[in-house]
Amino acid sequence: MSQNKTKYEKYILLLFLSVIIFLFTYFDVFEAVFNFTRTLETFELDDCILGVGTAFVFIFFYIILKIYERNRILKKLIEESKIDRMTNLPNHLAFREDYETYKLNDDYIILIQLGNYNLVNMTFGIEYGDILFKNISQKLQQTVKEQTGRKTYRTFGGVFAFFISGSDNSEIIKTVSLIRDTIENTEFRIKNFPMYARLYVSASNTMPKYKHAKLALEYAVTNFNNEIVFYDKTMDISSESEKNISMITIIRESIEKDFFVPFFQPIIDNNNGEIIKNEALIRIVKNNTIIPPGEFLPISKKFKYYSSISKVMLEKTFRFFSERKDGLSINFSHLDIENDWIVDYFFDLLTEYPGLNERLTVEILESEEVISSGKLEKFRKRLLKNNIRLAIDDFGSGYSNWINMLKLHPDYLKIDGSIIRDVLTSVENRNILDSIVIFAEKNKIKTVAEFVSSREIWEYVRNNGIDYSQGYFFSKPREFTKLYPESFCFNQQ
Repeated sequence: MSQNKTKYEKYILLLFLSVIIFLFTYFDVFEAVFNFTRTLETFELDDCILGVGTAFVFIFFYIILKIYERNRILKKLIEESKIDRMTNLPNHLAFREDYETYKLNDDYIILIQLGNYNLVNMTFGIEYGDILFKNISQKLQQTVKEQTGRKTYRTFGGVFAFFISGSDNSEIIKTVSLIRDTIENTEFRIKNFPMYARLYVSASNTMPKYKHAKLALEYAVTNFNNEIVFYDKTMDISSESEKNISMITIIRESIEKDFFVPFFQPIIDNNNGEIIKNEALIRIVKNNTIIPPGEFLPISKKFKYYSSISKVMLEKTFRFFSERKDGLSINFSHLDIENDWIVDYFFDLLTEYPGLNERLTVEILESEEVISSGKLEKFRKRLLKNNIRLAIDDFGSGYSNWINMLKLHPDYLKIDGSIIRDVLTSVENRNILDSIVIFAEKNKIKTVAEFVSSREIWEYVRNNGIDYSQGYFFSKPREFTKLYPESFCFNQQ
């Protein structure tokens, strides 16, 4: 097609030159030039003018030819820049150009992602993966053309796009399903192995169409959804992104202006109702508003503010509890244990506040990350050396088995709140609780029930062998200025 077009352009240029020569002849331009040179004959300039004129004509036509050649090459480069080299399909540049036309129509944007392309690359090699990709793209191009009369674009990676007219979702689904099924049911052979494509498909007619089609495609891929996923507002993550940005701003401001405040929740001895220790829990207090850790800690971990928060929490908590006589419990995440700087800072603070280690318990989560950490054993040895107790938090909810727990030689098992919360109504939860109590008693480990929210739950857990309790029945987390006195006893309530 391109070669024929170039040939026709040459014919047009020759025709243009012929027309110019004809016009010059018809209007006696050549004769006028000749007569003009005759008038200069007496000055012996006629031959010079004729030579200059002839050179000018040749230069003029040469410039025209060069301009034509430059434009032709430039046009060819632009056309080639819109073609994907691997598949020979229109690429993302061509798609964006056509999108400006189609986005204002009723057309849907359909995005199709090839799901098992990378698997073929890893199994057979990139060369064969590319062959399969080309074959699938050619089949897709052919099928889309047959069913819609439209072009197929390769927008990026393993993602293809095309436009389809219509306002009836059922008709769109019917046509696009036919295209998808045709590709997925076609056998492509690689090294004599039969291969079948797995496609994820999304559709959107909501402006901006392309953005929303991408959101729907991400949803389809994430959820392994083999249906045609139409965009809806629940897939829009822009509000979540804005919320994250806002929270990052709050975290940074809280670090700079010292808005992080330790709160404390008491842990009660089930035998006498006395407070044996307080668990330290971080909060942001800004303009008399309390922001709980669930709103800022996950974001802080993603954007690497977590270690700064841990430092503030440790320093403030140790400073306050150095003036009290009751016990203290603090949380260490796997990020803290993996961070040598935080671990060293923690033990340096113990030197600064002597005697606190005897009243201190470190809680770690029963999670896959912590138990698999190579630094956990080293951390536990340093705790033992400093006479610091260890508690396994949220016990019964994690991935580790109980034998692994024994390797850590914990002093306490804090039973996960999801078990305690429904213990009065769930036979399964009561059975799990009984198993944990027996396991702990045989291994001389103390137990703590979390999420104790009522007197009935408290009475149940203390009558069934749980040593300590913690929860809203006794107290919500409080600032240190509102803590109970050390001698407070809940049997007095």
